[in-house]
Amino acid sequence: MTPMTESLPPLPDETLIDDLAAMPVASQLRLGAFRLFSRLLHEAPTVAFLAELRASNLVGTLATLASEAGSPASAALRALADWFGAVDDPGLEEGRRDYLQLFVAKHLAAPPWESVYSSTERLVNQDAAREVLRAYAEAELGFDGWKQIPADHISLELAFAATLIAETPRKVEAQARLDRFEAAHLASWVPRFCADLGGAAKSPLYKHLAEALPALLTARAGA
Repeated sequence: MTPMTESLPPLPDETLIDDLAAMPVASQLRLGAFRLFSRLLHEAPTVAFLAELRASNLVGTLATLASEAGSPASAALRALADWFGAVDDPGLEEGRRDYLQLFVAKHLAAPPWESVYSSTERLVNQDAAREVLRAYAEAELGFDGWKQIPADHISLELAFAATLIAETPRKVEAQARLDRFEAAHLASWVPRFCADLGGAAKSPLYKHLAEALPALLTARAGA
């Protein structure tokens, strides 16, 4: 069983590049964007990560793919690519401070856990977290870090969706798993999370991300 934490690899990597090249444009877009957003929502941006992105032009490539696919995420991804291309040290530091305020502070305007949005008590580690954990196990992705980070954290859910997209050319059941997971989980709370995120973010980084992600959830593989 593959550890779920391996779904959060460095970007870009050779596996991602190979996966993208073999897929339809809409799938390339969703795979690359979900992997990127997973990492951006998992940890604050660093100078090293910025250098990786600039060297690979990954965000620019995603913006081009979105344009080719006619995705409603196109404008937000282009704005995100421009931000990564032009951001200076103060701008990156603003992004880091924004991450801490959005996801580490005591009172969060955009809690990054599905359970908070799906439970009436707005608590973490509720039914949604257990359901997501079962989905990981059914797809043979083990996750034993739930005591440190709930399984329904946005970064893990996006990494899981990206993993399923990457598996669709090789595993017949992957597309069905992805469709079920998006309908039962991502589509049920991520648009509300992104609305909260966009309203609370101060950095263009998270404002553009919050605009792009809901649009990517409506894109279908092979479109």
